[in-house]
Amino acid sequence: FGAGGSDPGDYGSAGGNGSSSPYAGGGGGGATGAGVNAGTAASSTAGNGGAGLTSSITGASVVYAEGGGGGIVGEASAYPTQGGGTAGAGGRGGGSGAGEAGLANTGSGGGGAGSTSNSGSSNQGGGAGAAGVCIIAYPNNYSAPTAISNGLTYTSLTSRSGYRVYKFTAGTGTITW
Repeated sequence: FGAGGSDPGDYGSAGGNGSSSPYAGGGGGGATGAGVNAGTAASSTAGNGGAGLTSSITGASVVYAEGGGGGIVGEASAYPTQGGGTAGAGGRGGGSGAGEAGLANTGSGGGGAGSTSNSGSSNQGGGAGAAGVCIIAYPNNYSAPTAISNGLTYTSLTSRSGYRVYKFTAGTGTITW
């Protein structure tokens, strides 16, 4: 546990600093906010994850790329820290429970590992980071694709009035107009 990562520029924000008394992790950096530093022995908290980026490309407001919350040792609560502040896309950090996974298809981080014992004998594990998503939106006065490869997993959304919206969640392939 120690200093958080440096700011990687266009790819997100810096992670928070950890603490060695108690053993607590800093929160992971999000798209628009740095992870929160872990507290000192007096406050005994791991850091919350950094804020993500809110987008309405689909017609609904969704938060992407939140940082996961830091984990902590010797915590009775299963999930003592929040991922990404309050939006919920980043996984909560673990204490007596494992860190939570990031919300599917948001590109958000998973929560840090927790443990109820300083010896590490009861490590609860960290949460998985979430896969990202590719969204294409354009005015519906343009034609729909003539072909989308079978290798792509996608949904055609109708949630944004006046737009064709395609949400791709897995695969490799091509789109033809």
